[in-house]
Parts: sequence; C-alpha cells; structure tokens
Amino acid sequence: MKNLFKVFIAFVMACVMGAFISCEVGLGKQVDVGYPSFSIDYPPTDSVIRDDFIIEGTCTDDMGVSAMKVKIINNSSNSSEEWQNAEIIDDGRNNKEGKWRIKVQPYTVNEDGQRVYKYYDGSYTAQVVAYDRAGHKSTVGSISFAIDNTAPVFVVTSPAS
Repeated sequence: MKNLFKVFIAFVMACVMGAFISCEVGLGKQVDVGYPSFSIDYPPTDSVIRDDFIIEGTCTDDMGVSAMKVKIINNSSNSSEEWQNAEIIDDGRNNKEGKWRIKVQPYTVNEDGQRVYKYYDGSYTAQVVAYDRAGHKSTVGSISFAIDNTAPVFVVTSPAS
C-alpha cells in the first residue's frame, strides 16, 4: 500500500511538472503589447498626380493590423475630409510584411457627364494611421503630393495670317 501511495505521488508530481514545462508562463502570445507600424510606399513624395490614384504601403503587427485609415488634407486651405478606411490586403500578422491601399477619386461625374472635382489642383498631404486588433494605434505618418487636373493650354501665335 505504501508503494502504491509513492507511485501515486510520483504520478501527480509528473503531471504537475509536465503542465508547467509544456505551458507558457502567464498569457504568453495571447497578449498584444506591440504597436502596429506601417510605411507609405506610393506615391513617391512630392509626386504630381492626375485623375484618380492609389496610396499604398506595407503594415506589420505581432497580432495583425485591423484597420488603416487615411485622411487627405488640402495644404492651402488646411481643410480635410473624415478619415477613410483603406483596404487591408494582408494584415502583417506575426510581424510579417502586410499590404494596404486606398483608391483616391478626386472627382465625381455629374448627370451631364462632366467631372466635378473633390480635390482641386494644389498641394496635399495624406495622413495615415494603423490600428491593431488590441486597439493600439500607430503614430501618424504622412506623404505630400500635388494634384494637377488642369489640361495644358496650347496657343499658336505665329505665323500670323
């Protein structure tokens, strides 16, 4: 009976030791302590853009990026729209390089088929921010560009008739 008790104690000790050795201490990988990061890869800084265009880049986070938001600011008037959601193509989970993008349409087409510009010619800044699944927010990044949708004017002055 004494030997059976020793075997039982040894079995319990082995189970307890196995539980501690095979488990991570605390919450382990369940806790998201990192902040998301991103880059803006396109368009190049100080580009001159015409018509609609894409702003895109990479993102990364240990538990995955849940949202990318973009706001476009008119540098002349300092006016902006609300933050817009960018498309997340790959969330960058496990600190791998993910991808995001947003298509910017600077105009709408009215019933007469004419373009009505939302973003007039001028200098703009796009601000970008990333959020992860735990609600952490990255620092705001930005890129500057110019929009030029005015067609060039060509005037012939010579030869005179």
